[in-house]
Amino acid sequence: MPGRHSPALPAFLLLLAISWMAACGEDMAAPPPSSPNQRPVPTSTIPAQELAAGDTLTVEASSYFSDPDGDVLTYEAATSNTGVVTVSLAGSSVAVVAVAPGEARITIRARDPRGLQALLEFSVLVPTPRTEDHAPLVAFYEATGGPSWSANDNWLTPRPLEAWHGVQVDAEGRVVGLDLAFNRLTGQLPPELGQLPRLQTLVLSRNELTGAIPPELGDLPDLRRLDLRDNRITGEIPPALGGIAYLDELDLRENQLEGEIPAALGNLGSLRTLYLSGNDLAGEIPSALGNLASLQGLFFSNNDLAGEIPPALGNLTGLRQLYVGNNGLTGEIPPTLGDLASLRQLVLFGNALAGPVPPELGRLTQLRLLSLRDNPGLSGALPSEVTSLFRMRELLLQGTGLCAPLEPTFRNWLDGIWKHRVSPCGGEGFPVYLTQAVQSTEFPVPLVAGDSALLRVFPTAPEGAVVDFPPVKARFYLDGVEEYSVDIPAQANPVPTEVDESSLAMSANAVIPARVVRPGLEMVVEVDPDSTLDPTLGFTQRIPASGRRPVDVREMPTFDLTLIPFLREGSQDRSIVAFVEGLTPDHEFLWLTRTLLPVGDFALNVHEPVTASTNSQNELLGLTSTIRVMEGASGYYMGTMTGSDGGGLAFLGGRASFADMREDIVAHELGHNLNLEHAPCSAPGPDPWFPQPNGTIGAWGYDFRDGDQLIPPDTPDIMSYCHPPWISDYYFGNALRHRLRVERVEAAAPGRTVAAGDRTLLLWGGIDETGAPYLEPAFALDAPPTQPRSAGPYELRGRTATGEQLFSLTFAMPEVADGDGRSSFAFALPVQSGWAGDLASITLSGPAGSFTLDGESDRAAVVVRDPATGQIRGIFRDLPPDALAAASLPQGMADALSLDPGMEVLVSRGIPDPADWNR
Repeated sequence: MPGRHSPALPAFLLLLAISWMAACGEDMAAPPPSSPNQRPVPTSTIPAQELAAGDTLTVEASSYFSDPDGDVLTYEAATSNTGVVTVSLAGSSVAVVAVAPGEARITIRARDPRGLQALLEFSVLVPTPRTEDHAPLVAFYEATGGPSWSANDNWLTPRPLEAWHGVQVDAEGRVVGLDLAFNRLTGQLPPELGQLPRLQTLVLSRNELTGAIPPELGDLPDLRRLDLRDNRITGEIPPALGGIAYLDELDLRENQLEGEIPAALGNLGSLRTLYLSGNDLAGEIPSALGNLASLQGLFFSNNDLAGEIPPALGNLTGLRQLYVGNNGLTGEIPPTLGDLASLRQLVLFGNALAGPVPPELGRLTQLRLLSLRDNPGLSGALPSEVTSLFRMRELLLQGTGLCAPLEPTFRNWLDGIWKHRVSPCGGEGFPVYLTQAVQSTEFPVPLVAGDSALLRVFPTAPEGAVVDFPPVKARFYLDGVEEYSVDIPAQANPVPTEVDESSLAMSANAVIPARVVRPGLEMVVEVDPDSTLDPTLGFTQRIPASGRRPVDVREMPTFDLTLIPFLREGSQDRSIVAFVEGLTPDHEFLWLTRTLLPVGDFALNVHEPVTASTNSQNELLGLTSTIRVMEGASGYYMGTMTGSDGGGLAFLGGRASFADMREDIVAHELGHNLNLEHAPCSAPGPDPWFPQPNGTIGAWGYDFRDGDQLIPPDTPDIMSYCHPPWISDYYFGNALRHRLRVERVEAAAPGRTVAAGDRTLLLWGGIDETGAPYLEPAFALDAPPTQPRSAGPYELRGRTATGEQLFSLTFAMPEVADGDGRSSFAFALPVQSGWAGDLASITLSGPAGSFTLDGESDRAAVVVRDPATGQIRGIFRDLPPDALAAASLPQGMADALSLDPGMEVLVSRGIPDPADWNR
């Protein structure tokens, strides 16, 4: 109450008066003025000045100030950088002396007798003397349209060269770097660039430069990086570039360069990456490139190169990436490539290579990607030696005559390659397949156990014989015992002369019950089993000719999906809660998810509503992931909200996503969780190896609804942005293998439990669209530990007040599909003894900087949790300290607490309070 404090007011005012009198000193003896004292005022400004080193500028301060009361003014002067200029004062005269090149700010203060003051500032530039580097830069500016650049700050001004946009200098002021990427440069590179003897970095990528590369660039003895990619540069690659002894990176891709690759590039002993892709280079790959002992990346794709791959490339033992796709290369793959012990990626697609795959490639035990697609001359079975490539992640062989043997060893090896496209060996007779969502005769798609499948049998009339479809009998076996058989009657329509998948009338068809579709399934198909046709017609009557054909059926783990309806703080709209609560695994809304993704058994969990203080889908995705960690879940979590700011986001290959409740968006984002990138139809960042460049499914799909209908190959893939969607054979198989590899491994791991009394530390944060890191307030809680799956460029480090390290972990920031560069993470670290009293700061560092939390952070967060179920019911962030008072809780938080008085409230202002560690 106000009256409660009133007795203290006189003493407070007396103390304030005494303090003011002491501060004013003898001035208190002067009688108060008859009228209020007025502040001095500047009468004009001083323009920016330029002085040569050693010159003096004199400023008469009294000419620039006046006092409304007529008081006599006194003056002070200061410089922001005494290394550039010094100042001295004699009465009202200010002397400014230029000392060394640079820029400084001069401040002049005018003060009246009662201490009121005014100030005036102006800048002084001491220009850098012209050096021998100025002339080449001026020539470069004039030749490349400098006045029209996007940014040309300070160019051609007297300011130091380091102030010129894109110019870096060394301690002596000499130019060592020129980086003007994506800056609207035009015209031709001038030969004068070769007159920058200390230049180490020249980056001019993503501009509109034309003309030839000046050979004079070969005169730059210290050049380490030359990046001219993505321009319109023409002519040949100057052999003189081969004389740059220390060159580390040469990037000339995506230009219009012609001629041959100069053998002189083989002299670049320090070169680590050579990018020449996307030009019009012709001729053969010079064997001299085999001398590049330091080379790690060699990129020649999308040119007009011819001839054979030189065996000398096998000398590049440090090579990690070899891309020579989309050229006119011929001959066999040289066995010497098997000597590239460090090779990670081998891309030879789109050439005219022929012959078998050399077994020596089996020595590439570090290989992760092998693309031989679109080399029709390659033939034969893959050699058994390649099964030693246990690190292989991507194997792409479509458009070749290569095939994979049917032996169990090979099949198990292929199952470990999550992205592959390989035909099986041993196909004979007419095609027969079982299809669920999609199927390919060339690249068979595994079936999901427990789902019905359509049998399609494609007999063809030999030599154009005209005959109606004969009857067909199919038998299905499980563990060697006949489980099911079906008789397909004869049809009154002619057998086609070649396989035609476009119509159900062109095949004999039967639906095989779900109970039959199990792992270990085998089948035998007989055409005209009663031999009613003239044997001279030459029909193949049995598939296989003997024995039984195995059918690839996979038992999938239960697809465990939790849907979280988020409520916006302060909003009265709860419609999303009713919608989500009405869903079941067999609901029509989830039909696309069940059909287009390899799901099988489906467990759907509806989370209690969670109130949040945001409608940003990026932030809601991060909250979804954080809730999953806090609740110790093992399945997939998907958040949703009415009125969010976007359609959907997901962690690529992760377990969290966010989606508007639209059936195709839900399936699309869950596809990202199954490690599917975009398909190239209006979608950003598509999978570079997607088989169809227009993002279509490329094979015949089948829809069991609406009277059973075929889905044509030109239908857009669900992972594109085009409609109406279906799923490609490529993506269905890749998603299936991803689930089996990841989910089975996790299911076999020990359960994530937390013992009574054990605690974990929740660390959560991310990066914004610029890559800058941030951290949310940390919490101590009861939750199973969840730590990074792989190391990466980001580091979390906890320290004591004295800087002693308590924990450190490195990780790769999760990739967000459909995002704008932002990402987030959440980990739960097992708490170690001593953290409660010693942890003083947590720092997240990465390529774009660092961010530190400590006990003084003013970004408080509150988590509302149901202790009975362990479910999170609300998350509120960026709260001011006074918002945590019970009387001023945010309305959304108050609403969440009002649902149940037993709700638990966790509060953190950065580092958990001592009492929170042992709750």
